[in-house]
Amino acid sequence: MNLTPEEILKVKSKGTLNIIEGSPLHKAVISAMRYYAKQEVEAGQHETIVKRPTDIKDRNGRMIYFGDTVRFVDKVEWYRGDYWAKVAHGVMTREEALKEIDEKPYEERLVENVQDYDWLLSSEIQTYWEVVGA
Repeated sequence: MNLTPEEILKVKSKGTLNIIEGSPLHKAVISAMRYYAKQEVEAGQHETIVKRPTDIKDRNGRMIYFGDTVRFVDKVEWYRGDYWAKVAHGVMTREEALKEIDEKPYEERLVENVQDYDWLLSSEIQTYWEVVGA
């Protein structure tokens, strides 16, 4: 079952249809939408690719989507385990440790798949992580 863009619009314009997921009509609509979206992207008509939301928000209240890069924004918190003992034992001063930490890169992660949910669901997301760019 192949649908044209006009036929897709007819189906969508009828409001909430009870299309059974996995039915031939459902598969045809999804397939046609993907096909025409791909054609439009290849033709340069769209620059944005729709990403699937994780339903989790970052520290700024911004939705995190699969494919986003998120950054841990508190370097001191991220690297403190590497420096705490050195400062406590007098190997380096607090100021030296903070200077070294400041020169280190931010920790960034790509939200790729459902396995990322373990850390996405942690309370750290709302406290320390934010979406990079966009």
